Amino acid sequence: MSHIKRFGPILLAVLLVALLGVNALAAAAMSDHGSGAAQLGDTLFIVLPDGDNQTLYSIPAAGGDLTQLESRASLGDMVVANGFAYALRSDGGVTQLVKMDATGARTVVTQFESGEQVAHLSYYDEVLYCLLDGGLILIDPETG
Repeated sequence: MSHIKRFGPILLAVLLVALLGVNALAAAAMSDHGSGAAQLGDTLFIVLPDGDNQTLYSIPAAGGDLTQLESRASLGDMVVANGFAYALRSDGGVTQLVKMDATGARTVVTQFESGEQVAHLSYYDEVLYCLLDGGLILIDPETG
């Protein structure tokens, strides 16, 4: 019992310093990983399964009807960055990284070679990351 009285305050101080340090690091560097949903302005975007395909829909954040935007063999890993949603989509063995604005308009940022395995889109420190054939690559969100 006397050890707890002696070392208790020291242990508490060490834990507080450790927790504050972790919180400071977390606040300084935020990252985001791909998911099947994103919000841009007043519009929500969601990817839902549709038979053998995955379909991208938009819906007003205040509520309303779903609007189908596109359907692909594979579609998802949406990440919001710099006011756009970025996503990986593929059809026929070709994967593209696309950028989408709040209206749902999409432009291709980069297209990968046929047969390349691309997955796990993430965003950290102004750069997009994904796995390409098992290796990590960096992609500039503006230039590809």
